[in-house]
Amino acid sequence: HQAVGSTLFEFGDYLWVRDHLETAISFYDPERHRALGLDGFLIAALSYLAVTLNTLGYPDQARKRGEQAVALGQESGPFALGFATHFRSFVFGDLREAHAAQDAAEFVIRLSTEHGFAFWLAQATSVRGEAIAEQGRLEEGIGEMLKGLAAMHAIGFEANRPIHLAKLSEAMG
Repeated sequence: HQAVGSTLFEFGDYLWVRDHLETAISFYDPERHRALGLDGFLIAALSYLAVTLNTLGYPDQARKRGEQAVALGQESGPFALGFATHFRSFVFGDLREAHAAQDAAEFVIRLSTEHGFAFWLAQATSVRGEAIAEQGRLEEGIGEMLKGLAAMHAIGFEANRPIHLAKLSEAMG
């Protein structure tokens, strides 16, 4: 269910995404699954669900799921924490909570720099730029967004490019 929900997320089928991710979360048994190292699946489900719930108009539920993902990420290690915090930065950005989005993105940038997570570093740089632009510092924000987009392209990651380009065009407009 987590894999199906995460895949459907990329196609924007958010009602089905929510159903599959909530089902995945309901199957998770901390005693049994933590010992098997399956926390990453739960973190992914919670993170994707947070963005999905926000998109569907449930910001309070989105915040709660994002907090759960980050808390579990803190127990699971740097990559999982970067994953969860990155998705949480998207939620903050979509809620127009620019300072919180910037703080989350900057945390991911520090974590990614320390651990060599080029993927998270590239996206978090763009998100930080989006948050800076949202605060009215357009030139600085646009520069960061362009830097993040270039870094995504350099590592061959193009999947979220339309989202980041839309935010860039909004700032440039």
